[in-house]
Amino acid sequence: AGPLSIKITPNSNFMPLPPIGYAIGDVVQLKSGGPKMTVLRIELNHNGPEEEPTDYNVHCVWYGEGQHYHEATFLHYVLTVPE
Repeated sequence: AGPLSIKITPNSNFMPLPPIGYAIGDVVQLKSGGPKMTVLRIELNHNGPEEEPTDYNVHCVWYGEGQHYHEATFLHYVLTVPE
């Protein structure tokens, strides 16, 4: 699957957000390190003026120590695809 992109209708005044470089099902990691996580869901974050989409919320899941299931949401710009 390719990077997520959004389609803007001709009547929209909103600027499109750039692709984020990963998609649902891809493995990502915090730029600061930590466990590898699987992208479960990606949603637009509407925090701009007039609820303009400003960035993406990325919902991730992973198994930590002791095989404990974890789930968290991150802003897209704190995540990267590990090498």
